[in-house]
Amino acid sequence: MAVGSLADAPKDLLNEIKHLEELFTIDTAKLKEISSHFETELEKGGCSPIRLSQRLTDTRHRTEC
Repeated sequence: MAVGSLADAPKDLLNEIKHLEELFTIDTAKLKEISSHFETELEKGGCSPIRLSQRLTDTRHRTEC
């Protein structure tokens, strides 16, 4: 058996893994809703999503948004 392979895993374990994957799967519409809410909260706090993105990728300057 290869490392990381589930070929020999018990069926009930495979079913549980599938169930957990389904619990943590988010459809596109819900993800867009979450993203939109996050952007709204950033703007309420005075930080635009673009400024946050720039801040996270620019390691030279660690300033507030």
